[in-house]
Amino acid sequence: MRKIVLVCMFTVGITGAFAQNSGLGIGIVGDIGVPSNYGGGLSLKIPSVPIYWTINGGSSGLYVAGDMHFLNGSIIPTLLYFVGAGAFAGLGLWNSAFTVGVGVRGVAGLSWQPIDLIEVFVQAVPSLGVQIGSSTGLWENFLSGNIGLRIWL
Repeated sequence: MRKIVLVCMFTVGITGAFAQNSGLGIGIVGDIGVPSNYGGGLSLKIPSVPIYWTINGGSSGLYVAGDMHFLNGSIIPTLLYFVGAGAFAGLGLWNSAFTVGVGVRGVAGLSWQPIDLIEVFVQAVPSLGVQIGSSTGLWENFLSGNIGLRIWL
């Protein structure tokens, strides 16, 4: 009986985790953890496309990232976790010169959805990439994170 209850709880948790991805998700996102030149931005999840988009902009440039969540689950019915990977591209002014950066990133986080319409999330985002410009070399922000709020329509 105990195994049946655990299997049912796991199934309900996984179903709840994937249910949030079926509609249009749009919201705001901000950087946390390390100083960032990009500031806040837009979080977007388009129906039937398995990628979570982040578009950050600020006085120093523009940053776009796309992440696919490979692992979704539920800790409790309203608290979900996710793990995934993606890519990023950024352009802007670093050290007073035009710079372009590209690379890959991982993403791992928690998502709290008190009601179906609203989601609050926090995620760690380790990344590896290169930048070309005044300081050509490895991308400077190896570990950053985001906090955000999405509305699901």
